[in-house]
Amino acid sequence: MHLTITVILAYMVIVSMIGAHFSRRQTSHEEYFLGNRKMNWLLIGGSVAATILSTLTFLALPGEMIRYGIGYFSGFAALPLAIPVINRILIPALRSLNITSAYEYLEKRFDVRFRSLASLIFVFRTSLWTGLIIYTCSFAVSEITLWNLYLTILIYTDYRVGNYILCCGRGLQNRCLD
Repeated sequence: MHLTITVILAYMVIVSMIGAHFSRRQTSHEEYFLGNRKMNWLLIGGSVAATILSTLTFLALPGEMIRYGIGYFSGFAALPLAIPVINRILIPALRSLNITSAYEYLEKRFDVRFRSLASLIFVFRTSLWTGLIIYTCSFAVSEITLWNLYLTILIYTDYRVGNYILCCGRGLQNRCLD
């Protein structure tokens, strides 16, 4: 059990150090969000695919398939077909529009109210999704380490918030710690 805890703590420290190192290099919003528009479409597509596949996918999908049958899996089976289309058609088209986010596109295409509605829906959905990821990850770690589930959730949440602060830059980090 001590080896497991050591590996988990080492992982947390290494990821935090990587985040701190790369946060110092970023000087603008365009560099942070778009990589100065110099990233290859394959790297962007890989990032999109990795974002879709989370802890929920690996921990919940087998149980949901057992509960609901193979029909539940059909949505995930379409991902290998959708990702190349997104990588080769959608991402290059959005990159050519010279926008920073999909919300900026929505504002240009419709209006600021539609952009705000889409942003609100995204924040609500992402809050639920992040909560489920934190819970499932913490549940798995608590089963392996025999830690209290609530303590594990607290540690994992503090770790994620700490990494977020590191990624936002040194100025924000210093203000939060004062």
